[in-house]
Amino acid sequence: MNDIQGDLAALEQKFDRIALMTIALTEIVQERLGIESKEVEAKLREIDERDGKLDGRLSPPKSLKTCPVCSRINGGTRTNCLYCGVLLPVNY
Repeated sequence: MNDIQGDLAALEQKFDRIALMTIALTEIVQERLGIESKEVEAKLREIDERDGKLDGRLSPPKSLKTCPVCSRINGGTRTNCLYCGVLLPVNY
């Protein structure tokens, strides 16, 4: 159980750091380039909808393949997983 709590604490710390960096970068862009918050939000929605759903999640492009064994993402042209070597499914 301590391992899970430690992992969760580490993930929370990483999340907090990413959130702070995102806010800092957004404010720098807005201040230096004069970009308004609504433009940033519009771009965020555009990126979110690239996978066909507005759900607040970033899905990998369809040209990438997920390994059925190790669940890692591989390039769309690969035939075998870069990480574990298993044969990858064919994308049509």
